[in-house]
Amino acid sequence: MTITEVLIPALRKKFTGKSFRTGSSPDPIAVFSPAYASIGELSIMDEGDEALVYIGNITHSHFNSYDEALNPEERVKAVSEMVVTFLDDLFKDQVVLWGSAEGRGGFFYRSNGSLPKDIT
Repeated sequence: MTITEVLIPALRKKFTGKSFRTGSSPDPIAVFSPAYASIGELSIMDEGDEALVYIGNITHSHFNSYDEALNPEERVKAVSEMVVTFLDDLFKDQVVLWGSAEGRGGFFYRSNGSLPKDIT
């Protein structure tokens, strides 16, 4: 079982009102159109043991489960849940994106100014 096999159906179920196109690794497995042209598309990569979420030209984040008690199938499900939760927060405007003239960028949560502990 791969991240793609679990994540794509989870995205379709959770984000029924948002359209996105799908693909297969090594290309992005899902691409959401930009909410703002200046930010760019949101794309998700399946890297085998982790998912990478690229938020346009602003930043990216790695989603991985390092819980060694989980079997491979449970890890894939955990990674998929992390991505869906993050995207839900992002789409609900709970995540602040930032960028600098030097090309650096990142994000933090509006509620507490930090990253969730399960995002690497």
